Parts: sequence; C-alpha cells; structure tokens
Amino acid sequence: MSTRSVAKSIAEQCLAMRMRRLNRVITRIYDEELRPYDVGVAQLNALVALGLAGELQPAQLGAVLDVEKSTLSRNLRRLEERGWIDIVGQGSAQRVSLTARGEAVLGKARPAWERAQKRAQETLGGELAGALGAIPVI
Repeated sequence: MSTRSVAKSIAEQCLAMRMRRLNRVITRIYDEELRPYDVGVAQLNALVALGLAGELQPAQLGAVLDVEKSTLSRNLRRLEERGWIDIVGQGSAQRVSLTARGEAVLGKARPAWERAQKRAQETLGGELAGALGAIPVI
C-alpha cells in the first residue's frame, strides 16, 4: 500500500481524528460563550469539580478531570491568581478548594454555560448529545 492510500484509509475511518476535531469545535463554542467571564471551559470544569467535591488533592482533581499534571498545574495557577481557588498545604497534604469568588464565577457564568450547552447540543444533534450526556464525568 502506498503512503497516500494508507493515509486516506486512516483519514476515512479514524474515530480519534474525528473526536479530536469534535473536541476543538465544542471547546470553541463553550470558550466563546464563557469569554465575558474570563474563564475557559477547562477552567470551568475545574471549578465545577471543586464545587461538587468541596476539597481535593491536586492529584485527585487531575484524575477527576483526566488531565495531565502540567495542564492541571497551569490551570490551578491561573485560578489561584484570579482568587477563585485556594491551595493550602504542601506535597501530599496539599488541598484545593473553591473560594467565595470562585463560587460566584460559577453562578455568574451559568447563563453563558447554558447558551453554550444549547449550541453544542444543536451542533451534535440529539442522538450524539444524548450518548455523550450518558458518560459519567465525576
């Protein structure tokens, strides 16, 4: 098989390529809607996880969000700089939690999230949106 035919075969069938593209499309929708609140969907996800859990070790939060340590560290640093989270302790005793300002961001950003959610559902269509909605996240 030629390189071109192998590439064509993969391009026509690869679910990973489509999922990565879909991820970029959907992320862009949420980020556009959330922009006025100076928060991206990845950061909002961290705030949501902490809002549910109350307090987590960074490693636990990384596992819940399924993100790499460097990505998590970068996002946590940004959230802490904005005063949306507190990080206390050192090493394995380190804990992350929402601040009152972080809780306020969740509340203020909710209408933007709802608009993004509606746009994303329309983009995906009912069946795919339903299938994705059935995947547990936390």
